[in-house]
Parts: sequence; structure tokens; C-alpha cells
Amino acid sequence: MKHLKILISFSALLFALSFQPAHSQSQLLNIKPSKATLTNTDTAYLVINDVQYTDVLSFHYVQKKVTGTVAGKAYLQGSNDNTTWFNATADTLALANGDNIKGWVLTPSTWRYYRIQAITSNGTSTPSCRVFLSNKIRR
Repeated sequence: MKHLKILISFSALLFALSFQPAHSQSQLLNIKPSKATLTNTDTAYLVINDVQYTDVLSFHYVQKKVTGTVAGKAYLQGSNDNTTWFNATADTLALANGDNIKGWVLTPSTWRYYRIQAITSNGTSTPSCRVFLSNKIRR
């Protein structure tokens, strides 16, 4: 009898949840850099192509130290033609010696293309980026 009550309660919960409207659609992207490893004075780009209107873009950027004393900067940039790039935010990452992590959140998206420009002046490091895109479902 106790198992039957649990089964009925669980079934009722599942039935109620099945009628809840979805509130958002999300996507997670792993962005490949133009160069897997940056050495001394070097630049890499991590590009997201043809972003449609997105309510929230969340960038999680990591630059891991391999050897040497890492130094440089990383910029989040935007473009509408994939040729002319502008800084999407004044918030940049100044690379310090060691592993570097930076997050950027844009609400909503304003550019068709996004990229992270990683510029190093010293050391050897590897850049990587994950981007979370989320849209509210419009009715």
C-alpha cells in the first residue's frame, strides 16, 4: 500500500510537471582557437560565427600557462561583417603569470559575430573558450 501511494504521488508530480511551459532554450559551444598554443609575442582568435539575436551570451575564457612567464591581454570583440571588429566591452583580461580565467556576460547580443582576441607578449599558453547562449521562448 505504501508503494502504491508513492507511485501515485510520483505519477501526479510527473503529470503536473509535463504541463509547465518551457521558459528558455540554451546552447553550449566550445570555441576552437585559431592557434592551439601561443608562444611569446603571438595572437589567437576564438570566433563565434553568425550569432542570431540571443538574450544572454556568457563567455568562459581560460588561458592556461604551459611554460615561461605569461603576459598579455584578452579582449571580447564584436562585428557585424566579420571584418571590422570593435571591443564589445571595456572589460578586458590582463594575463598574469599562471592560469588565467575570465567571464563575460552580454545581455542581449548586439553583434552578429563575436571573438576573443588573445595577445601574448611572453611565455607559452593555450587558450580555450566555452560560450553559453540562452533565449527566452517568446509566445
